[in-house]
Amino acid sequence: MMKIFWIKQGPLFPLDSGGKIRTWNILKMLAARSELTVLTFFPSYLPASREIPERHLKRFISMPIEMPKKYSIRYRLDYLRKLCSHVPYVVHQYAIPAVREKVRDLLTTHEFDVIVCDFLFPCLNLPRKTSCPQILFAHNAETMIWKRHFEVAKGMAWKAVTGTEYLKLRHFESRRSQTFDHVITVSRQDRDFFAKSVPLSRISVLPTGVDLEYFYPQDAPESPLELVFTGSMDWLANEDAILFFGEKILPLLLGANPGISLTVVGRDPTDKLRRMAKAVPQIRLTGTVDDVRPYIARAAVYVLPLQVGSGTRLKVFEAMAMGKAMVSTQVGVEGLPVAAGQHLLIADEPRKFADAVLRLLRDVTLRRRLGQSARRLVQSSYGWQQITNAFHGTLQQVIKDSPLLTHQNQASIEGAQALNAEFQER
Repeated sequence: MMKIFWIKQGPLFPLDSGGKIRTWNILKMLAARSELTVLTFFPSYLPASREIPERHLKRFISMPIEMPKKYSIRYRLDYLRKLCSHVPYVVHQYAIPAVREKVRDLLTTHEFDVIVCDFLFPCLNLPRKTSCPQILFAHNAETMIWKRHFEVAKGMAWKAVTGTEYLKLRHFESRRSQTFDHVITVSRQDRDFFAKSVPLSRISVLPTGVDLEYFYPQDAPESPLELVFTGSMDWLANEDAILFFGEKILPLLLGANPGISLTVVGRDPTDKLRRMAKAVPQIRLTGTVDDVRPYIARAAVYVLPLQVGSGTRLKVFEAMAMGKAMVSTQVGVEGLPVAAGQHLLIADEPRKFADAVLRLLRDVTLRRRLGQSARRLVQSSYGWQQITNAFHGTLQQVIKDSPLLTHQNQASIEGAQALNAEFQER
């Protein structure tokens, strides 16, 4: 049985972001055929999760860390103290001595076949050299995210911050990714980004997945003028998307029909979003909800006005699995195997985006055709079991090809391959 050490910044639960959802579904299914040791560390001010993942894992270590709250005075001062470092702050803030010590302890007292660094952020807590291969699971190309933040930034201070982080990441992400034995990306665009510094033979593309039994078309009646967006609303890319929609697109929609509204479903809306919602009654912020499905089912159209992003967006596949018609920017569905006019409508300019939304609101037949086509697409290849099979196979191959391979590793691989073959047959 393959022995995996997995390190992740941020708690596993609640499942309120795309990265958490992707990670947990893969971990849960890997646990059936691997021995998993998972270390998570996160700011202590975050609420403790009620979920108990230990029953799925060989070992689960959860480390709350004293850290300044995001955007607090302490956080800003910490940013300024680290400004002269060549390491971008979004990575540097997670270089934690206690975590590095725990990692050393685990690697000293236990044998592992492979190490998975979940996102770039925990990387400084791993030693450069270990007795087993290390894999970067790059849910995003962080450099591209900050490049796009810089391009759309408003105000001199934020322009300076985003530009500084982008320039640091451009150097750091490229150099640090070279130290991993393999990089797993979640889109061809991200693969092409990493291929500038890492040989293609050391990069894999893992499509995103969706729980097809949980997300499915529902019989609930649609509200004919309601739009919906889902996502973690403390993530800058999502904040930017809704600000862009509220400032540039919604006024055009309201000019055509004052009854149109947008429901934004997701945790921790930022102060900017709260101010917008207070000023614009047609925008409703729900905050954290137990279940996003009723909101998606009730809306006539799902909107994805992202201007910033990388990786793949699980929210897209969730809406598609529910058979929901969608309007997105190019960035919103970048890296996904979708076709404009077949699975959704795509528009980047505010007027074209608004026109596409209005077209779907007026044409029930088109909405149903796009929604049904979208559902068929995710059903065909993107269930979590299929995705995890591909992930497991990549780990096997990396271990097999590693010059660090030992006889014990070889035995683990052979046993894992036999077990994987059994899963493939199911």
